[in-house]
Amino acid sequence: MNPRTTTKRRVAVLAVVSAACGASVWAAAHRTSPDPAEQPVANAPGASPTHARWIVAGGGPTPESNEVSIEDDLRLAASVLPGPGVTLYASGAKSKAVRVQADDLPSDPLIAELGAIFSPRPGRSSRYQSTRIAADGPASPTALLDAVDAASSAPGKPLTVYIAGHGDVGTSPADNAIVMWANFTVTPIDLAKAVETSKRRTRFVITTCFSGGFAELAFVGADEKAGAAPGDVCGLFASTWDREAGGCDPDPDRGQHDGYGVHFLSALDGKKRDGTALAATTLDIDGDGVVSLLDAHTFARLSSRSIDVPTTTSERWLRHSTTAQVIATPLMLAHEDAVIGVLGPRYGGPTEPEAVAELKRLDDEIVAAGGVEAEASKAETEIYWDASAALLARWPVLDDPWHPLWREAVDTNRTEIAAFLASAPELASLSAAIASTNVAAMKTSSLEVRRAALDRVVRAFETKRLAAALSAQGGPAWDRYVALRACENSAP
Repeated sequence: MNPRTTTKRRVAVLAVVSAACGASVWAAAHRTSPDPAEQPVANAPGASPTHARWIVAGGGPTPESNEVSIEDDLRLAASVLPGPGVTLYASGAKSKAVRVQADDLPSDPLIAELGAIFSPRPGRSSRYQSTRIAADGPASPTALLDAVDAASSAPGKPLTVYIAGHGDVGTSPADNAIVMWANFTVTPIDLAKAVETSKRRTRFVITTCFSGGFAELAFVGADEKAGAAPGDVCGLFASTWDREAGGCDPDPDRGQHDGYGVHFLSALDGKKRDGTALAATTLDIDGDGVVSLLDAHTFARLSSRSIDVPTTTSERWLRHSTTAQVIATPLMLAHEDAVIGVLGPRYGGPTEPEAVAELKRLDDEIVAAGGVEAEASKAETEIYWDASAALLARWPVLDDPWHPLWREAVDTNRTEIAAFLASAPELASLSAAIASTNVAAMKTSSLEVRRAALDRVVRAFETKRLAAALSAQGGPAWDRYVALRACENSAP
């Protein structure tokens, strides 16, 4: 298969935040020719894409955004999904770019402090290690799309496609993207094309930021104006199309990971995130005797204390197609009832009016906290320019470690620079400003986590009401909703 003309590469400097799997970008350009990493994936030993029961793919677009938690999730996915499969990871099986937090790295304190002032970045407190994944190929768009096309087009048992990593938001849900190794991207439109000839049930599980944009797979060509997509294709996603997701963490302690992916996959493995075994009756939320993908999705909604607001293709279809008046009696939906019953009382929303009111209150509090954070950040920026100017007035090349005279400037003036950093009022003010910004940011983040849990409750109430209305409306739109829900609620 030829490389797809829709494949894009993000030409960007990535803003990497460990807590959220988002990749902020400045521009995008069409990729006109493939590089070696974009060639079709080599078949896995004993499992070609046409015989695969699962495809596991992901990784960060750069080493700094290729956190160990992503690798851990992909390894767990490959171990809990049944049958032969294909694994695509970052730059491939020989990748040495897995980022792991390491606070004990040897460093020059003076240079570390200068770096923190002039060019802070999270990767400096990390080491990079070789991947533990025996990948069948790189996580490039062509490798992924070719594998999905080949696997979904072959009749057989249901196919699960699990994708973990970073995402980017577009101007509309269909413009969202998974940002893969070397900043190449895959959009909902790309995946819709890859499954347009699907001959078997195909379920996507995508854990990136803004992954809800891939709920557009419910429509032909990921275009809601084109009507329902043919075939038996559905998806479960870590967050809505316009929200970031948690889960990208360089911490080597698996017990600290708390995103959608670790809870979803642990549930399929019959366990809590910490490895504690769970009874099947606890995980089988609808009591049908099977722990399904939707059961695991709901368990993640109940368990994850992150900013995730998970969603599905059936929710997207429901909100698109319901035209009848919302009736007073909500439909009984076991998975939504579980979210309401567990999270509602915990977060102050046991009834829908209470949940909506509390969500509005939290939104107001977040706006206020965001204002405080913005003011702190603005003050920090202004103080930064004073501090950097004071340093550069004395040692003009300190902000450019690539300058030929940088090393000489540091080594020759080390004592004077260290004394200035310790005593200059501009530097003391900068340190205090950074601390204030961090405190404000932590306040906003804690409110966002609480809001996410409550948002899950509000959406569950809404889903129940809209499902009741669509049921009363009946017809092909209701039948399509039932089919999507059945696809999502199928066993791995």
